[in-house]
Amino acid sequence: MKCDKPFIVAYNKLFRYLSGYGKKKEVEHFWKLFSDTIMGRFKYLLETEGIVGLTKYWSETLTQEGANFNISMTSYLGKAVLLHLDICECPSLKKLKDEKQDIYPNYCDHCKALYGKTLKKAGYEWFQKFSDKGCSIWIKV
Repeated sequence: MKCDKPFIVAYNKLFRYLSGYGKKKEVEHFWKLFSDTIMGRFKYLLETEGIVGLTKYWSETLTQEGANFNISMTSYLGKAVLLHLDICECPSLKKLKDEKQDIYPNYCDHCKALYGKTLKKAGYEWFQKFSDKGCSIWIKV
């Protein structure tokens, strides 16, 4: 899926529209449906390559989106146990700010909503810390 400027702007506006019903649950329900629909490659790499597959997935995806990011993996006794993804400047937030859009307040929660359920089923834990421009994500086996 190409996450270009028109998509990001529409995505953000959809969140604002759904939350206009006064229920954050509408947005979360959309994220669940969206995750169930588009996560094929992510699920495949997770199932076939584990945490190494996640590194591959985000390296490809974030490069395509034009993100400024760093990715690292920590291992213990030769087994990868922690993936750290530092998104120094989120391309989605940058596009929304460049377009002077009113950013949905919980916009950044969509990442955990999209990936978290799949990771949890596979026995992984997700931790996320936000900044003005991006976020840091840790995934633990």
